[in-house]
Amino acid sequence: MLLKVEGLSKSFGGLAAVSGLDMNVESGEIVGLIGPNGAGKTTIFNLLTGAVSPTSGKITFREMDITGKKPHRIAALGMVRTFQITSLFSSFTVEESLVLASNVKAGISYWGSVFRTRTSRAQEEIIRARCDEILATVGLQSVKYANAETLAHGHKSLLGIATALATEPQLLLLDEPLAGMNAHEVVDVLNVIRKLWANGTTILLIEHNMKAAMSLCERLVVISYGKKIAEGTPAEMKANRAVIESYLGDDTYAA
Repeated sequence: MLLKVEGLSKSFGGLAAVSGLDMNVESGEIVGLIGPNGAGKTTIFNLLTGAVSPTSGKITFREMDITGKKPHRIAALGMVRTFQITSLFSSFTVEESLVLASNVKAGISYWGSVFRTRTSRAQEEIIRARCDEILATVGLQSVKYANAETLAHGHKSLLGIATALATEPQLLLLDEPLAGMNAHEVVDVLNVIRKLWANGTTILLIEHNMKAAMSLCERLVVISYGKKIAEGTPAEMKANRAVIESYLGDDTYAA
């Protein structure tokens, strides 16, 4: 079991944002966390990655209790998150953004980068080769030297994924990777996510594009008002009355 969540709850000023959540992610899975706006999905990601501490419950990752640990500690263990609103270093190129993320993983110090010690130079050669592999995987070779802030929206999302991959995650958390994209961009990003999964990356994602989530994920966890109301395969969720009534709102996916 890569990730195990037991009785996870979080309240803000007496308001329960997440209530008694139990869920698991196995190595090699791609799991979707779905539900309407305000259901508590982003709060769950915040709890998993240490951005906020739970009111109660336990989070186990790689057989280690990470409940309440700091975000950098959790990231160092291999749980890495992209954000719905991708924060990029606007003054850096695509390649530089990946190198910076890789330097953190490799433990290259700021001064080692500045003065380019023998050790840091050797590491940098390895890192740049790895970054080229990642750029090829996500299809960003053509914009390798472009400034990050000039990228199209779809490319920015792919850069966010690439930056996360540069840290060599054991579990990749994607927060609405398709948000705000046109149809062509959706296809490109879905293809990249499928490729990552096929190559062995374990993925937990939040996604509002229901058709995309249904086609992409092996298993779905459905959240409503901070509680898990259903869990299963996309086919099972299409036929689940609680999901249809609480989230889908009609019989669109019941056919």
